Amino acid sequence: MLLLASAAACMPRSADQSAPRAQQGFLDLSRTVLTTQPAALSGEWCFVWQLLIPPAPARMLQRCSPESGIAVQSVPGVWRRSSKEPGPQLHQGFASYYLHVRLPKDTPIVSIKMLPVDTAYRLYANGQLVAASGKVGANPENAAAEWRPRTADIVTRSPDIDLVLHVSNFDLEKGGPFYPIYIGSPAAIRLARDEGVLRDALLAGVLGLFGLYHIWLWLFRRSEQAALFLGLASLFAALHGLTHGEKLFFELLAGWPWELLQKVNVLSGYAILPLGLGFFGRVFPHYFNKYIIYAWQTLCAVFIGIVLLWPARVHFQTGVPYYFVNLAAYAYATIALGVACIKRPTQAGLFFAGVIMILAALIHDLLFEMGLVHDFPWYSLGILLFIFFQSIALAGLFAKSFQKVERLSAELEERNTRLLRLDELKDEFLANTSHELRTPLNGIIGITESLLQGISGQLNEIATSNLRLVAASGRRLSSLVNDILDFSKLQHSDIILRLRSLELESAVDLVLGLSQPLVDQKPISLIHERSSAIFVQADEDRLQQILHNLIGNAIKFTKSGQVVVRYHIQAGDAGESGAQNMVWIEIQDSGIGIPAAKHELIFQSFTQADGSVAREYGGTGLGLSITKRIVELHGGQMQFESVVGQGSTFRFSLPVGESSSESSSADFRAQKESLAEQKERAATHLPATQLGRSLPDARDRESVLQPLTHTDAGSDEVLNEAAAQFKPAAHILVVDDDPVNRQVLKNHLSLQHYQITEAANGKEALAWFDQGQQFDLILLDVMMPGLSGYEVCQILRMNHSASELPVILLTAKNRMHDLVAGLEHGANDYLAKPFDPMELQARVHTMLRFKDAARSQSDLAAVRNELQLARQIQESLLPDQTPQYTELELTTRYRAMESVGGDFFDFLVNPDSLGIILADVSGHGVPAALIVSMVKIAFNQQHEHPDQPADLFQNMNSILWGNTGDDVEG
Repeated sequence: MLLLASAAACMPRSADQSAPRAQQGFLDLSRTVLTTQPAALSGEWCFVWQLLIPPAPARMLQRCSPESGIAVQSVPGVWRRSSKEPGPQLHQGFASYYLHVRLPKDTPIVSIKMLPVDTAYRLYANGQLVAASGKVGANPENAAAEWRPRTADIVTRSPDIDLVLHVSNFDLEKGGPFYPIYIGSPAAIRLARDEGVLRDALLAGVLGLFGLYHIWLWLFRRSEQAALFLGLASLFAALHGLTHGEKLFFELLAGWPWELLQKVNVLSGYAILPLGLGFFGRVFPHYFNKYIIYAWQTLCAVFIGIVLLWPARVHFQTGVPYYFVNLAAYAYATIALGVACIKRPTQAGLFFAGVIMILAALIHDLLFEMGLVHDFPWYSLGILLFIFFQSIALAGLFAKSFQKVERLSAELEERNTRLLRLDELKDEFLANTSHELRTPLNGIIGITESLLQGISGQLNEIATSNLRLVAASGRRLSSLVNDILDFSKLQHSDIILRLRSLELESAVDLVLGLSQPLVDQKPISLIHERSSAIFVQADEDRLQQILHNLIGNAIKFTKSGQVVVRYHIQAGDAGESGAQNMVWIEIQDSGIGIPAAKHELIFQSFTQADGSVAREYGGTGLGLSITKRIVELHGGQMQFESVVGQGSTFRFSLPVGESSSESSSADFRAQKESLAEQKERAATHLPATQLGRSLPDARDRESVLQPLTHTDAGSDEVLNEAAAQFKPAAHILVVDDDPVNRQVLKNHLSLQHYQITEAANGKEALAWFDQGQQFDLILLDVMMPGLSGYEVCQILRMNHSASELPVILLTAKNRMHDLVAGLEHGANDYLAKPFDPMELQARVHTMLRFKDAARSQSDLAAVRNELQLARQIQESLLPDQTPQYTELELTTRYRAMESVGGDFFDFLVNPDSLGIILADVSGHGVPAALIVSMVKIAFNQQHEHPDQPADLFQNMNSILWGNTGDDVEG
């Protein structure tokens, strides 16, 4: 609707068609009503070439004609030579126009509306200058071009007005008043002016909005280049409309050079054709030959270049030729779209209609430029209707595209749902597969190590050597499984960091110590360039993992030389908000280096610098990728530089930690102190070449619950001694559906002299409890047929508390939600397979200590309850008050022990005597309190013997004998 209203507005307000036309320089408007509608001063004006006549000409000019020797010229129109002087059109020069106008009587004031005259003019009425634009001159040096519409009021004393128009043109290919000149009442002229301004503004606004709309569509869908071309064409058409008609663009930029403004005028029109061809070529690529379009666009570029590089008097000569180029191009578009309409592609008819509109407008405007028609140009109207039809057609294409997108979106949503389900199945598959991989790995490693530890007796040297290789290979495979699981966790953001302040020096020392066996026989030095005490905020296990990966890689790819670890603190950028200090750790080696072409690949998953089949160094290509992701999870960065043949330097940053933390450094020191013992113990089982690989991986030691008390897992003697404390009471139930896993657990725990009972599934485990069997600890597998470990643990917790019956879950599924699920079902601890035997024994020892502590706590509570009861009994037996005598003052002070015993006192009061007894009864607690009560009863029966202690005790002894113990006198 807005476009239709704009199209209607683009039609210029017509003058009074009944108004007469000028003839031989005279126009009679005496019978024309000028108050409601202006009249056009069109027709034959007197014309004098190359002469600027006086503003008040002689009356002889009032009747000009070829016969009188004074030429006439049509207005509007281009100027020509006198009819008596045949010749071609004149383009440059100056001339005068004259018209005598007779107005209606009683017309005190009229207004004149002037559109631009090429290229400068002065209008006089009755000898007075009423309107001007530019500077009229007899030569180019004295003339100046300007395009600005004008309105002027003329006060009349008589019905006759003499109009003289001076015009000069030294720039364009045509000169003279191309547009009609209107006269009317001031109100009618103002209305015509306002309508013209509104028409041009509305046209430019609508075209601009459509241009921005289509460019906005393109920004959201960059593949839809047709929208971009149509949007740009609309914007240039909007600008072109502002440079025509009322020339609003020139009014807004009145102070700018005319040469620059007219370049904008021409370029805005010239740019529409190549953009329109680009639009059609992308909407109908099968009907528009791209090479023909490129040729036309190149030709348009030549015309545009001429406009940019040459002045107006040169490039304005290209106007008519460019109209023919437009006509040819749009004729080609009409033919191509006509073929498209025959083959009926979507919306081709609307595109065809739009091209017909602009083609008709171009033909009309070409005639206008040639001076053959004199009404307003139709180009703006044609462009508006063209874009109107193209927008409707393009909207139809977009609607169809959106329908297709919606259909594809529905299909994509369905496929996404399936993919999400497949992703979940993949995660489950990965977790279950890792469980299935870890289960046999746990069996292989566990049985191998138990054999090496002598579970079946002393082995010969060959068997020992082969078993060492089996154990080392199993741990290497376990490390690969761990890498894949870490990769999966990082992909799903499933890694949770337990951040705390850690001493970096101790962590580096520990990892370098563990990495020393990897050096093997290589001439490599591991150097730790120590700095002042530096703490980092990091997860302890993940920090060790980062250092293990980087130092291990450095050793792996270095044949000789050194591996240096250094670090320093770098202050945060003071200009950045929230910037913090970071610790940069650097691992530098003198190894083979990394080629520059591989620098962008080494942090990609499953990628290696050397991916050939015959590569010298193995691995999955996950280590550096996982390390980088873990560093970034800590809020740090990772960098590296490398030169082939000279080595590599890897750097990573971590946030600075609090230097007041002591627990982390103590933990690292404890691990360092036990490192030598671990290596010595491992050396008895493994060759030096496999020692580094056989050491426990930090990830295998992860658990939700840390041991309740610190235990040195590296000492067999300590564990053996600890286990002996629970013999024969330490009875452990092992529940696992895999007989190999049960054998592994049995082997490891039998070495510590625990009593082991096996169960192949959850039902069998519960049957042992139904039979009344008592256990001190349960090692429970999670994934079992029938009842899972979670369900078994939940059933056991109905009758057995966590302190009464500790449960350690054993499984390869060590994702965080699996650990949380185990704790929620009542487990005390969680140990991931494959586990280190020493860690298993340490956790078993910890849980048994925990149970013993809980039992002791229960016993202590019972004793405290008994002592409280004894205190209450004893306090009830003590006399409420001291006897009062006038002749004797008595004062008592009684202070019982913290743990109440058998201390007692009482009074035997007679009228003439007072007996006092102090007793200390053997024993404590309730029995002692009961004996004291019997003593009180026996004493209160001795009123006859208050002054005969021997008789009193003899009588009390006879009462108490046999009632307080086995023939023990009180």
